[in-house]
Amino acid sequence: MARIRFEFDGISKTVAVSPGSRPTLLAIARDNQIPLLFNCEAGACGACIVEIETSAGAASGPGEMSDAEAFFLRAIGKPEGEGTDGSRLACQYRPGDDEEVRVRFASATCSF
Repeated sequence: MARIRFEFDGISKTVAVSPGSRPTLLAIARDNQIPLLFNCEAGACGACIVEIETSAGAASGPGEMSDAEAFFLRAIGKPEGEGTDGSRLACQYRPGDDEEVRVRFASATCSF
């Protein structure tokens, strides 16, 4: 079971995700009434950019980035792959079944 800890300005909420379901961080946030900005849900606008840290410490997480996410992050000057700063798009990142993920983001509407 994946455990996702959303953090904002000293407030946090941890949610569990059933194995095998593989939703995106954005879907997990919406399902748990965690306000996370988004627009296109396709990895092109960057409204849902978050900083993540996984239980393994690797920011790239399980699997590879989608082409759209990798392109967007390169376009705004964010590195990708090993040694990244943890930037990912919540609409693209899918946590692994047994992964623990810490998600940090800034949103003026966040109050969970």
